[in-house]
Amino acid sequence: MASGFVELEQCPLLAHRSEDWSKPWIGWVKPDQAGLRILALDGGGIKGVFFDLIVGTSAGGIIACGLGPGELSVEECATKFEALSTKAFSGSAVGKIPLIGKLVDEMLSVFNHGRYKTKPLEDAYKEAFPESQKLFGGTSGSATASVKVAVTTSTRHGRVIVLGNYNRKPPAQAFYDFQRPPPDREMFLWEAARATSAAPTYFAPFAHSGTSQVYLDGGLWHNNPIRIADAESRAIWPETKPRKADMMLSVGAGYHETESTLTEGAQKYQEQIKAETAVQDAATWRDNDDYVRFLVSVVLSQIKSSLSCERIWHEWLEARAPHQDQNRQRYRRLTVEFPRLVEMDDASKETMDVCHEAVKGMESAQFVDVADRLIASSFFFRFGTEDIVKLSDGRYEVSGSILCRLRLKSIALLGEHLDSSCKPSSSFRPYFIFRETHEDKGSRITIDGATIDAMKADGRFELPYEVRISTVLAETEMLLILRDERQRPADAPHISGFPRKLQEDYDGE
Repeated sequence: MASGFVELEQCPLLAHRSEDWSKPWIGWVKPDQAGLRILALDGGGIKGVFFDLIVGTSAGGIIACGLGPGELSVEECATKFEALSTKAFSGSAVGKIPLIGKLVDEMLSVFNHGRYKTKPLEDAYKEAFPESQKLFGGTSGSATASVKVAVTTSTRHGRVIVLGNYNRKPPAQAFYDFQRPPPDREMFLWEAARATSAAPTYFAPFAHSGTSQVYLDGGLWHNNPIRIADAESRAIWPETKPRKADMMLSVGAGYHETESTLTEGAQKYQEQIKAETAVQDAATWRDNDDYVRFLVSVVLSQIKSSLSCERIWHEWLEARAPHQDQNRQRYRRLTVEFPRLVEMDDASKETMDVCHEAVKGMESAQFVDVADRLIASSFFFRFGTEDIVKLSDGRYEVSGSILCRLRLKSIALLGEHLDSSCKPSSSFRPYFIFRETHEDKGSRITIDGATIDAMKADGRFELPYEVRISTVLAETEMLLILRDERQRPADAPHISGFPRKLQEDYDGE
């Protein structure tokens, strides 16, 4: 199949004696000439609500499990997440009593490892995700390809663990452990969601019998998982030629300005706790002072977490793409400021409404721009080194095709979207522009009505195209104009893998 999809009709290891499957299994391999699209989702309790890789922490990890291996639509994921939050944070009757009840609630959270019961929480996870579905491997009736998904969690000794629905070679150095248990000890999907969101003082740690490991909320050390998402993309696709991602989108869980008051003190206290001796065996942990002090550090960490996420993003962005870097627009952060402080475990309808209204009040232009860039990144230019020919005038001609790397159904939906953007009163049709980066003018490739009709009817997209460049190492760009003729090329998004030097960035392998 084209555009990176692989179709298997039988097991390749048992082809000599295996019958064809009743339904082919469809897998996905990132096209060599396409770039990367990465989504990182912060943690943040009930606030956490087109990609090659999705990495999530805590609430963001739950959503990542739903969007990826859970194969939920965004709408389904939002509905299930709200339902899960309501069940998980059902609250304690004692905690409802003013002052005294609050103190008792805090004491219970220390001695019981959490103020909320474990069984209702785990029942909610099993209801949200198929109870028998493995995070990696296992048997599944699904024949569709799934996006790569990872969630962060941590051990009681402060070691960061990454759980994924994929496998990859270990990098030379890493600041976390990528865990891949044997098949008979693999986590279920609901267990991975439970492990990434086991927030101390709220829920008991998650003990997984298969790995003999006790897991705590991934947000303790990486509430904004952007660094892990960046590192994992390099570990999964070390051979990727265009090193600039098409899109690195970080979605925050929202914040309120009052959260800044304890940030510095909380950070210093947490660093002090981290520097001390690791806690003792799990059997005696809850009975010693280390556990209580650890809980205090965790509470402070949670208080500062949202603004800490913003700081982490800006530090990472400055290191990855300084202000003068023209590629900075590829890295985006979307988050919302709430009109009041939103407690992590407040799943009331009133609070949900506050969150929804705050998001609705955000500037729509930033969402439109991100959406346009994601649409553009679904297209890529495929060619081989044998398709590069030197002309008599010294220039080079490259013969290839513009393809779309979405699934067939998604290509059909994209066709519907492109069709709806073409107003009956206008002759405008979306088009690509190919040019060398130092030139203002370029050649135009129109996505005409026949091409859009083919997208809607068959779910396929291919535009053969020949481009000409001045030298074999000329830097080129291919842009997608989606709006109208007034859209400036300088503001238009690149298709996947551009800008690039066609020969240098592709060796034909």
